[in-house]
Amino acid sequence: MDEKNRRKILVVDDNNISRRVMCQILKGMHINVEEAKNGYEAIDMIKKDNFDMIFMDIFMPLMDGYETSLKIRDLGGTKGNIPIIAVTGEDLEFTERKIVEYKINDVLAKPFRKEDLEKLFEKSFDIENSYNDVQTENLPIFNQGDFELFYEDKKFRKEILTTFFGDQHKDLEKISKAFKEADCESIHDALHYMKGSFTYLKAERILDLTERILDFTYRNELNETLLLEKQLMLNYSLLLKELLNYYKTL
Repeated sequence: MDEKNRRKILVVDDNNISRRVMCQILKGMHINVEEAKNGYEAIDMIKKDNFDMIFMDIFMPLMDGYETSLKIRDLGGTKGNIPIIAVTGEDLEFTERKIVEYKINDVLAKPFRKEDLEKLFEKSFDIENSYNDVQTENLPIFNQGDFELFYEDKKFRKEILTTFFGDQHKDLEKISKAFKEADCESIHDALHYMKGSFTYLKAERILDLTERILDFTYRNELNETLLLEKQLMLNYSLLLKELLNYYKTL
């Protein structure tokens, strides 16, 4: 996998050896890893960079993992909704009861093995992975054949694409703002409008993804909704590229 497309995980632990071991295992799984020695350092890094997951040691000086996790949630938006995994060598059953109170997604016992991480990733990233499988195998980014059958007039096809290109910056700004607010209603409103555009453009791949996200917003499932933001923006870029190439042929 290309390094820039790898998942990035932030490991937060005050113990040098513990961080070294965790990072070594993760790097061996082709995951990009960053390290923070305490909660304050972790929050600063999260504000400046994007992470797919955080491994949070619970018992740290200055600010423990529980308090750090709450402060991360207070950031709001996608940064405030990064999956956090409590990593602890203490009583696992006690920690499992505590993580709900502190808005932590899951818990991992020290010392862990590669197999433990594989199970965790399979569970945590199941929404995104299941979507990728369907999308990649079955759906075209732009169904040119259907588009031309539906709009037989070449000039009209060009007008539709010109309108889409003219609205793209406004549309992207509206979508980005909705996800940044981390509000299901705002995301629903932005994507419901875009669903119409994707339908008329015969953009099957992003249309399928948009419908999935809308389903999550209907059920007010915010975490599941936010997990698909990256896929949405990536597919918007792919669609734009294909439409621009097609436009040149008209």
